[in-house]
Amino acid sequence: MFRAVKRLCSSSPISGYAACDRRRRRVATDTYAVEVEGVAKRFGKQPALDGISLSIRRGEVYGLLGPNGAGKTTLIRSLVGLVAPEQGTVTVLGRRMPQLAVLARVGYMTQQAALYPDLSAEENVRFFGAIHGRENGVREALEFVALWDRRKSVV
Repeated sequence: MFRAVKRLCSSSPISGYAACDRRRRRVATDTYAVEVEGVAKRFGKQPALDGISLSIRRGEVYGLLGPNGAGKTTLIRSLVGLVAPEQGTVTVLGRRMPQLAVLARVGYMTQQAALYPDLSAEENVRFFGAIHGRENGVREALEFVALWDRRKSVV
């Protein structure tokens, strides 16, 4: 579970870091880029997140530390709308997640390559666009990253 980060947050003596402790005095919501309140998520019987709460101010750099299986990736995936928490709330840029208006402003880069290696650039863009209801715009996306001329190339 996410105990390592939870302990780190609640025991941090350094002021100015993200307020993980609910007892800390809170400032106006619009000063926070990220707010997580009581988030819990299980995969089967295995808890990945267990009541995690934290706040990250706009412009603040925040690191998640913990051993494998601690829930770091699950928390990040909750922040970008890829995993829905079973309990609690996730707010990014003042809006409860997942919300398209926020997703358009948030980037997420996985640790592993997230493309299918046996598909072409065009097929990958078309596939992932369809998943997100964006069947149009394949050419525009590939031109934007200067890959239209290589669209038939396998990734």
